[in-house]
Amino acid sequence: MEYKAVSVKNSEKLVVNVLIKHGKKRYKHQVQEGLKTTFERKNAPGKVTFTTFVDSDSKKRISNGDSVAIVVNGKNFFYGFVFSISPKTDKTLDVTVYDQLRYFKNKDTYISKKRTSTVLIKKIAKDFKLNCGKLANTKYPVSRIDDNATLFDIVQNSLDETLMARGKIYTLYDEFGKLRLREPWKVNRLITSTTAESYDYKETIDDNVYNQIKLAYDNTKKGVQEIYMAKNSKYINKWGVLQYFDKIDSRKGAKLKVKALLKIYCKTGKTIKINNCFGDINVR
Repeated sequence: MEYKAVSVKNSEKLVVNVLIKHGKKRYKHQVQEGLKTTFERKNAPGKVTFTTFVDSDSKKRISNGDSVAIVVNGKNFFYGFVFSISPKTDKTLDVTVYDQLRYFKNKDTYISKKRTSTVLIKKIAKDFKLNCGKLANTKYPVSRIDDNATLFDIVQNSLDETLMARGKIYTLYDEFGKLRLREPWKVNRLITSTTAESYDYKETIDDNVYNQIKLAYDNTKKGVQEIYMAKNSKYINKWGVLQYFDKIDSRKGAKLKVKALLKIYCKTGKTIKINNCFGDINVR
């Protein structure tokens, strides 16, 4: 299930402090109502947009590259860097801030030889001067070449191979200035008709749903193509044959991969969008 979380209405009074470091000094900035945060599960940085006031006589300045810390009710919530400023005629300034995952839009080439996703992320963080927090041990060694690819894609390709081999999903995100990698977690928040206005829910088998997995390996030495398959007869009878096909470069772990892929893809796709629900800064 994919999701995208944005800021929502508050269930209680929030005290939000926006602290911007310009040069060697950090200043608290007053912002207009409407500060917005956006988080996505993969391949996108955390984003904050807000409008503040311009005072030409004040020592408070904002420049691209300044660090921004947002504290909500005394709890560290967001840490990032200014990437866009837009002055307005009414002496206000629109500001866009991204967390350090923004730097994963950089492109590079990485060659991995039996390197886990965890080790890969640590290597990228060191190369691009990023800060790491606690990273889950993904355990599965990945060997691949990612040429002229974004850092997002390089990491996601490694995580995808780990998913196919171990059946485990990992999420890379920024937690107040430190990279984190972990499996999905529950926050134990109940959403009802009293905490949200409405919702849109959809179930489908029309996209990324497969009940038969077929992987092919070209054995050039023997001049044959080796086929590895897994299927769910129950859902084939129910939905017809929905086949996932791909070629693989190695036979290693192929039998485990088809089983893992079937487990991942042989289920109804579900999408839910909840409108105007009460906000909770612990939900990402």
